[in-house]
Amino acid sequence: MTAASENGSRRSLWRGRLMYFVYWLVRVDPELLSGCPTIDSFQTISKAALLVAVAGIALFAWGAFFLLFWPVWIAIPLTLVVVVWIVLIDQFMGAARWTLHGVLAAPGKGRGLTRHGTVILRLVIGVVTASATSFSATMAINHATIDEQLQTDRDAKNAAKRAEGEADKARLREMMLGEWDAEVRQAGAAVAAAQSRLDTARLAVNVARSQITAADLAANCEILGGPGCHRGKGPQYQAAQIRRAKAADDQRQAEEQIPVLESAVDAAGRKWQQAQAAVRAHEAAFLEAAKQIDERVAREAVPPRLDPVMAYLALQKVFESPEGPAASFYSHLILTLLLTVELSYVLISEYFAHASVYMARLIARTKILATKAAEDYRRQTGRDDDDDDPPGAPSFWIAPRFPQRGSDATA
Repeated sequence: MTAASENGSRRSLWRGRLMYFVYWLVRVDPELLSGCPTIDSFQTISKAALLVAVAGIALFAWGAFFLLFWPVWIAIPLTLVVVVWIVLIDQFMGAARWTLHGVLAAPGKGRGLTRHGTVILRLVIGVVTASATSFSATMAINHATIDEQLQTDRDAKNAAKRAEGEADKARLREMMLGEWDAEVRQAGAAVAAAQSRLDTARLAVNVARSQITAADLAANCEILGGPGCHRGKGPQYQAAQIRRAKAADDQRQAEEQIPVLESAVDAAGRKWQQAQAAVRAHEAAFLEAAKQIDERVAREAVPPRLDPVMAYLALQKVFESPEGPAASFYSHLILTLLLTVELSYVLISEYFAHASVYMARLIARTKILATKAAEDYRRQTGRDDDDDDPPGAPSFWIAPRFPQRGSDATA
């Protein structure tokens, strides 16, 4: 066998396997389909492609959703289970009702109540699965907004816990060190007051010295007859001497106060140091208790975490925020889009099927085989068609028939 023939055989094998998967996916009998028009094959391939697209959307939505909350080794199996479940549900619902459409459907009564009830049930199941898929996709798409809202909530809660811890430490310090802290504050106030008086006295000395210098300059100007002065010891000279005497007296008094005030500052400083030493001596127990409060606050702090309930609550807060209308509109848009995608396979299978020769052959063969099975049952059990069945006995007569004009299309 040549290489070209081997490659052709492999391609044929893979093509056959692919088509077998397509037939399984849309629940089509390849034996019956082989004798049908090509349009039936096109319909089969199109339905399979649509179901694969629905599966791809579900894979994206649920995969992104699960990966937000769980590690890969948990998210991937869960995603596969959910996607397979959705595909199988759509597959079963899409192939659940065998009816003839288009020119093959019998005119007349239209759809009966039983058929409508079945369709409604199928749509309810589809809406539930589609809603779950679309909401998971909405949360996955809006994960950045959800994370920001969760971070804001987490910061607010942790700030409140830290404020509570600081208040607890303040009450504990007041209880354990309040007396010594009060002494420190009083001693510190005394040091500040004594230092202020000392600074005032030193400033007074400097001011007095400046006044003495100014008075001496004015007196010399009068004696020597400088610019703007009258030579001699006139009234201005006497006034300058008086100002000098007053400034000298102020200087003397301020200089006499400085040693006393310096002693007061030193005494107040020693008392403040003693109070500080007393606080340090009793502070060890408080620091240990404060450390326990800090550890408690750290334990109670809200860590960065994410679960479906927290994400849902955060999304609701986003909807209630000033940006809520835009976020809500986008969420509803995604929901509507994914609902349409999720329900498309079921709706097309139910309402938009073409006039299929394959379906006619499938119904005919099924009824013929059922009739043969009933005949075999009667023959093997020794029952005759003319025998009267006892009341309540099941009927095994199945007549293969297609809808006739004027009859119900679902007969």
